[in-house]
Amino acid sequence: MCSDSIKTVYTTCVCNCGGTSSCVIKAHVKDGRVIRVEPDDRYNPGVGMEDKALSFDDLINNRLQRRPCTMGLVFHKYFHMEEDRVLYPLRRVPGTERGKGQFERISWDEALNTIAQCMKEVREKYGPYSIITPYMPNESLERIFQFWGAGVDSWGWCSFDPQRLMGHIMAGTPGWSYHEFSSSSAADMLTHSKIIVLWGFDPTIQHHGPAHQFAWFIKLARERGIPVILFGPRYTGTAETLADQWIPIKPGADGAMFLAMANVVFTEDWVDHEFVEKFVEPMGLEKWRRYVLGLEDGIGKTPEWAEGICAVPAETIRELTRLVAKDRRPAWMWNHYSVNRKAQGEQTFKAFASLQAILGYWGTPGAGPPLNLGPHRGFGVVASWGPPGPYKVPKFYRSHFWA
Repeated sequence: MCSDSIKTVYTTCVCNCGGTSSCVIKAHVKDGRVIRVEPDDRYNPGVGMEDKALSFDDLINNRLQRRPCTMGLVFHKYFHMEEDRVLYPLRRVPGTERGKGQFERISWDEALNTIAQCMKEVREKYGPYSIITPYMPNESLERIFQFWGAGVDSWGWCSFDPQRLMGHIMAGTPGWSYHEFSSSSAADMLTHSKIIVLWGFDPTIQHHGPAHQFAWFIKLARERGIPVILFGPRYTGTAETLADQWIPIKPGADGAMFLAMANVVFTEDWVDHEFVEKFVEPMGLEKWRRYVLGLEDGIGKTPEWAEGICAVPAETIRELTRLVAKDRRPAWMWNHYSVNRKAQGEQTFKAFASLQAILGYWGTPGAGPPLNLGPHRGFGVVASWGPPGPYKVPKFYRSHFWA
């Protein structure tokens, strides 16, 4: 649509949240600049309370507005904030100290030649393994390294590597695929869940496409009588506006709580024996059961044991376990990468995935995924300019540690 040289386009933001393509922004463009934005209105335009106009079939099939979070709605202001952005290559003024902020503008050719020359000098002086990528696996750069004959790369993922690794170990999933990730978890939750448990998750403020729409789904579920429980260290907007109960927990102690919940499942026999017999590897399960019950080290991972670690009362842990075990359809929605960015985060995801397994919740409608697997990034780029070069780029370190 065009009016007075203003063009309306549907687009999305590029804030690198991992869910960008899920959000839709209606942007108004004039003379090549975004002058204002509106939320998505492709479905139910002009409707203030969309749930009043939606059929349940439309709702569960995601035929609704894909509204972005606050970050997406203001991203165009950042995009046009030229005075605060680096628009051209800059070089530190020769002779000045690092950190003083004294830079001079140079041309793109000079910048590229400077970088290339520096790379050559480092390779000649220190050898092929002296140039690294201190962030995450980068298939495009790895491709250049293959042809150039120098450079090393990493493995893993800087954002959620503990989760990715547990997807390998606990579920046998491919390490770098998109197929396990879905944008329909909210609809599944609304359709099938009997209780919603939010684990360190605050969709009222977090971006991760489309964030506020997810909070809206939780609100709809609560209005339909589905109780919402949140456990996390902070009293957040979600705790205040969306949750029926908030359980404060010591940061980083989630794993102890999951082990204690597993202890209750074993001792009170809430185990889904049919599921376990079909899908859980028996030797590993028995070893983990003995650890949880303290049959080998003499330390039972009881709610009382966990209380001293995570600061959640033992009785609260017991009652939460009984509640999610009894209903058999709890939607577990986990954090925004926090556990993924701490030491031993793998153990927390391992405990959570194991707890979900003995309860029989893997693949159960409304129970939520045991591990939010993906989205991941692929390797093996095949470019139009020929096969890989002779140099084999070694992977020397785990990118998670850089983050």
